[in-house]
Amino acid sequence: MRLGCVTPEAADLRATIAKAAEFLPQASSEYLRMIAWAEHRLAHLGAQNELEELTSNLREQNLFPEPDGLHDPEGDPAPPKNPWSY
Repeated sequence: MRLGCVTPEAADLRATIAKAAEFLPQASSEYLRMIAWAEHRLAHLGAQNELEELTSNLREQNLFPEPDGLHDPEGDPAPPKNPWSY
């Protein structure tokens, strides 16, 4: 399952790859390597949006654990009362 997250980097890479088709006949080997890198990077970014990969990354980085070590069941303390107010 793919989540619908689009990053500016992915959008830029898609635009670059799409525009590259115009230049492929006269492109240098460096340009072709850059486009190959862009395609690889875009595939990597797309894989990060797969549910299994995202879940794996969250667990690996210990984000949103259960139980949450930062949860305070008592909540914040009440604000101090001014003894002079009524």
